Amino acid sequence: MTGQQQTTRKRQQSGRSSSTTDGNSGHVPQNRGTRQQQQQQQQNGDDLRLDVVYESYKHWSSLNRITAVMIVVVMLMIYTQNGDMTIGGDSNSNMLLALRMSNTPLLKWHSLDSVFGLTEVSTPCLFSWSFWADDHSPPRTGLSLQHWNITTQAQLKKNGPPEIVSAWQLYEMGRIKMETSHYNLVPTSQKGIYVNTFSIGTAIVSAPIFYVYNKLFHPSVQQSTIELCKYDRLSLLTVSKFTASLFTALSCGVMFMVFNRIISETRAGAATNNTVKYVAAIGLSVLYGLGTTLASINSQALWQHAPNTLFISLGMYFYIRLQQDSTGFERSAIMCSLSLSLATLCRPTSALYPLAVLLRLLGNTVVPGNVGFKKQATKLLLYGSIGAVIGAAFLYHNHHFFQSPFTTGQTVAAEKLATSKTGLAGSWTTPFWTGASTLFFSPSRGLFTHSPFLIFALMAFFFSDKQSVVTLAPFIASTTVLTYAASTFFDYWGGWCFGARPLTDTMSTYLALIAASIPRLHRWQPLALLLACTGALSIVVHMIGMYSYDPLIWNYQKAIKNTSTGQLELIDNFDVITGKQDAPPGTVMVNIDDLQYRWRLWDWINGQPIYLLKHLSLARAVKKNSIQLWIKGQLT
Repeated sequence: MTGQQQTTRKRQQSGRSSSTTDGNSGHVPQNRGTRQQQQQQQQNGDDLRLDVVYESYKHWSSLNRITAVMIVVVMLMIYTQNGDMTIGGDSNSNMLLALRMSNTPLLKWHSLDSVFGLTEVSTPCLFSWSFWADDHSPPRTGLSLQHWNITTQAQLKKNGPPEIVSAWQLYEMGRIKMETSHYNLVPTSQKGIYVNTFSIGTAIVSAPIFYVYNKLFHPSVQQSTIELCKYDRLSLLTVSKFTASLFTALSCGVMFMVFNRIISETRAGAATNNTVKYVAAIGLSVLYGLGTTLASINSQALWQHAPNTLFISLGMYFYIRLQQDSTGFERSAIMCSLSLSLATLCRPTSALYPLAVLLRLLGNTVVPGNVGFKKQATKLLLYGSIGAVIGAAFLYHNHHFFQSPFTTGQTVAAEKLATSKTGLAGSWTTPFWTGASTLFFSPSRGLFTHSPFLIFALMAFFFSDKQSVVTLAPFIASTTVLTYAASTFFDYWGGWCFGARPLTDTMSTYLALIAASIPRLHRWQPLALLLACTGALSIVVHMIGMYSYDPLIWNYQKAIKNTSTGQLELIDNFDVITGKQDAPPGTVMVNIDDLQYRWRLWDWINGQPIYLLKHLSLARAVKKNSIQLWIKGQLT
């Protein structure tokens, strides 16, 4: 034993001896001092742990926000780098209404007609026309009119020579007359006023982006109603494609934040490493943005789906915060209601989401639990007030144009289209199993054939915490009802499209359910590997759609019967498909909207993704040709 150790031992013995001889007067103060010292050390340890937790929280919160922004940027680059836009009539009215709103001064918004109403004069490109070239010949019918300044030859005087005149001059002389609107416009109760079939929300939220684009790239453009269809179509394609891609990319960033919250709040997630949760949230965001119809449909044209999906995901994010956070709930209630109300303006069927959340908040107020009645009632009041204002405005809009608050442009158009597509009157005429089986399992429309990883959403009911499913209950219920509605709708296959387009607005719910099961699922390595593999396959399928889908290939294509087999075979000659070369005798147009050719939805040999993959270069050429024709005004 060293001298230092001996000295230390003697001091310890001396201390013990002193404690013994001092009796109670020496013993008690030392115990008190020791207890106080221990309490202080424990407090210091608790403070240190709190500091570590807080610093960790700040680190991951900052990292998550930065990552969400990066996801938006990367997704936007992916969506726009193909340089294409999917040409579809549904998007035309959205684009032109957004363009008109972006260039109409607010002081001129004196009535609903001046804001949302379109006429044959303001948008001639959205109507079909008849043209009389002379006084003694029958008119040419079913013509599309690019804009009023185009010119043609017409015999204006009896026995006189043909003269070059503009379409506007012919219209004033009564030599051009409107037949009917295209299906993306519907007539209203206001004389001569038509409205966008696909609601007003998409145009409202897109108009600011159109305005900025014009200020930056077309500062000299002064749009008037009569020149609307004359707007440069290449610029219109550029800004509308960017707008749709931006909405879709923003939805991916929002869902990253949703995934983080869902994974972290589960009991299994609380015990999961932060890095695992972070990587899982990124992976799910990639699958959400690239492995579903968000990539192949939402991001490629200004349909209703892109802004609708964004606002549903925003509504889900603020709803989860509203349920989980004890502070800042006022802001969450307002933003949740605003987001879901805007989703309803974009696509009226999305009204199910805000109504379901309203019922949930009402139930929480009736049975407040530990949160307390006052706080739950405040949430309900703030949420309900915002929704009531926006909802009342939309119902008034509907009543003004259709004399019924619950009639929309889509309900009017659906009644007209249902008979021509199905031969039956009414919008909800499809047997549920017929529609559901097609939307989930068809090789050309099926949700699980195009995005097989989504089958894991069903596993959430077995792998996730019960609390997660309860939290998401309003979105699960809304998704279930929307799926039933899509399955029984007359147009259950979604018309000319790629994948399960009618279900694209439910993708946030599917991915949220998968997120709820991640903490337990990642411990089952075979299932985690299967999720990754099916996710990669889904991305491949939707990249095929993003690069090669065009309505004029597969959905609406020329075919000829094989004389040896008796089977119809799609023509793969580019010149024949595009009309640059005469089709061979016996050629028929196999339109997927025609009842006699709808069996093609279940053609496993030449299903849409498989056919496009086998004819990728042909499909790309057809797509580019359609874009060029649309830019020139030769394709509506």
